[in-house]
Amino acid sequence: MILNSELEVLYEAIDKLSPEQFIQLRQYVENRAHSVLYVLSHDHLKTLDEIFAPIQAETSTMTDEEINTLIDEAIAEVRYERENQSSD
Repeated sequence: MILNSELEVLYEAIDKLSPEQFIQLRQYVENRAHSVLYVLSHDHLKTLDEIFAPIQAETSTMTDEEINTLIDEAIAEVRYERENQSSD
C-alpha cells in the first residue's frame, strides 16, 4: 500500500511532466485500469462454482437464443418490479 507521503512525491513528479509525457502517463494508466485482475481465493471460486452449477446444468442443453431470451425476461421482470415498487 502506498503511503500519503509517497503519493505526494508521485503527484509532484506528475506535475513536472511535459504535456507529451502526461499524455503517455494517462494512456498507461487507462490501459492499466482496463487490465486489472480481480483475484478470488480458491474458497471463493469453489463457492461460485457451487452457486452456478445448477444454472450450468440447466442451461447446458439450451441454445444461446434460449438463454438470451431467459435473461431478457428476467431483466424485464426486475424492471417491472422496480417500477411498481416506486409507485407504491
